[in-house]
Amino acid sequence: AAAALLTRAVLEGASTAWRLMELVEKHESHTPDSLDDVLMKLLMGSRVFDNMPDPCQVLTLIDRMDRKISGVRSCYDHLSEIAHPNWAGVLGLYSRRGEEAFSTGFGRRLRGAADRREQIAVALVGSLSAFEYAYNKISDDLPSFLASLEPIQNQGVLVLARKAKD
Repeated sequence: AAAALLTRAVLEGASTAWRLMELVEKHESHTPDSLDDVLMKLLMGSRVFDNMPDPCQVLTLIDRMDRKISGVRSCYDHLSEIAHPNWAGVLGLYSRRGEEAFSTGFGRRLRGAADRREQIAVALVGSLSAFEYAYNKISDDLPSFLASLEPIQNQGVLVLARKAKD
């Protein structure tokens, strides 16, 4: 259960990096204000601190990534199911249902844990691979992205200078 929970967190991080990669790649399709809004929500969003922007919804990020890498949402849903303290998580991982006797047995190695371990391991490798891809793509595209922001930055400085002059 702990491995599923940690793998789910890795997938959430990968989906955040994936969204940042998309923004860096397609920044020209945003106005400076909309780009700033999305970046602030993505990088600084918080539900805890009132002075921060609202955060991006993790399921929105997962669904965006799923459009490019089919199966991401299904994987996330399965990891969530295991991580929650319900039948598939705590009770399902450590029990075997005896349908004929209407009983439940608890103990080690009752439910084919190898299948769950393999499922979690594949999800972890896939999540790390997606994160690595996004991270490397961001690194490659960052110089041109930053160069494109220079005119926007200069505009902002000019506007502030004009206001100060007035």
